[in-house]
Amino acid sequence: MSTGKAYFISDAHLGVFGREATYRQERALVRFLKMVEDDCEYLFLVGDMFDFWFEYHFSVPRLGLRLIGRLADMAERGVKIYFLGGNHDFWLGRTVSDYGVSVVDGNLDITIFGKRFFISHGDGIAKSDWRYRCLLKPFLRNPLNNFLFGLLHPDIGFVLAKLVSHTSRDATEKRKVEFEEEYIDFARKKLSSGFDYVVVGHIHFQRIEKLDAGGYAQIGNWIWERNYLVFDGKTLSGKSFDE
Repeated sequence: MSTGKAYFISDAHLGVFGREATYRQERALVRFLKMVEDDCEYLFLVGDMFDFWFEYHFSVPRLGLRLIGRLADMAERGVKIYFLGGNHDFWLGRTVSDYGVSVVDGNLDITIFGKRFFISHGDGIAKSDWRYRCLLKPFLRNPLNNFLFGLLHPDIGFVLAKLVSHTSRDATEKRKVEFEEEYIDFARKKLSSGFDYVVVGHIHFQRIEKLDAGGYAQIGNWIWERNYLVFDGKTLSGKSFDE
């Protein structure tokens, strides 16, 4: 059995606060990654690490560059890094992948230390969240809309995206808890189909449940709680980074 570990982080939403607060938040994340790098064999960034990310041909957001630099260093050391796009940062492009990070568009089916994981950011899982599933998500991920957005000047595009991001958050944040039982039902179906663990982000608070066929875990958030998960080959645990 491997002596390494797998770490899971999601929902940092870098950029949601002002510049100085975001830099403090990002530096804490970088310090955490330095702390775990010696035993980190897998690192999963499970969506919404950035509150907004869009790559123009020659422009990318300034916030988050410390994180990308740290990920590049870890990838060079041999850490297997996977970045799943969330509902705020699914426009990931070559700036991340060129540094050795595997960018995943959608969900991830992967075996870690002999256990099969289904990993998802989690947006759109709840069928009762029909406004997002049927209206907002198809609109945001429409290739034509993405192309037209790319024609905007970056300064205009980023301001517009931040406005949409805050509006979407205010409308859905309080409802995430209402969807939680639907996530549990979804996990049970995945576990019964052969998975050992189901891991999701998006809901913003940490939860780990032992279900009949395996385990279900919500990562939590890196906004206030500094939550993360760690899997050592035997146990999937929920923790918080306490500096």
